Amino acid sequence: MTTSKLMKQWKLLSSESFHKIIRWLLGIHGAIHILEMCVNLYEQAWISAFLTAFSGSIMIAGALLDLSHHQGESHAHN
Repeated sequence: MTTSKLMKQWKLLSSESFHKIIRWLLGIHGAIHILEMCVNLYEQAWISAFLTAFSGSIMIAGALLDLSHHQGESHAHN
């Protein structure tokens, strides 16, 4: 890979809009898992409900962690 290609990829990965999109997708994915957990509970699938709640919690925590990591930063990338 060339240096300019690597720099473009780094700029994409460090851009605030990219992180915002990832945060939203992680949050939505986590919310879907929580809804799935409710269906599992309704069906009395206890182990599936636990595993789904665990994975949904990880997704939502990841979204919140990324959000708290970027609060207060000023992005002055050129």
